[in-house]
Amino acid sequence: MRAKFVNEYVVLPPKSKEDIIRDLKTLSRDELNKQLLKACEQGLTNIAQWIIDAGANVNTKSMSGWTPLMIAAMNGHKDIVKLFLDNDADINIKDYEQCTALRYALRYGHKDIVKLLKKYGAKDESQVCK
Repeated sequence: MRAKFVNEYVVLPPKSKEDIIRDLKTLSRDELNKQLLKACEQGLTNIAQWIIDAGANVNTKSMSGWTPLMIAAMNGHKDIVKLFLDNDADINIKDYEQCTALRYALRYGHKDIVKLLKKYGAKDESQVCK
């Protein structure tokens, strides 16, 4: 099946999970990591999983020093937080301001994510990050 236009949008034929992961594996590691950060910001759990399966670094950092786990925690994406915890993301890694995912979850009031992070062993540092 070929791509076609519908109301000015390109509609691509459906692909299997395996086909998507195979296509993702053609990207550079840097591009995979960038796409992973975007998927976390947007709350795209399945896509984040596929990008991880394709070889992205679960502890990659954005230009601001944020990891995908931090981005998911600050945006309230509990499913993605759990995905990263289940994929051995470093739960206590700090950004350039010395904040952790737990600090961001606390800052933005995501109590369910705070509870989840603590369950997985996040250290509750009493200090406020910069």
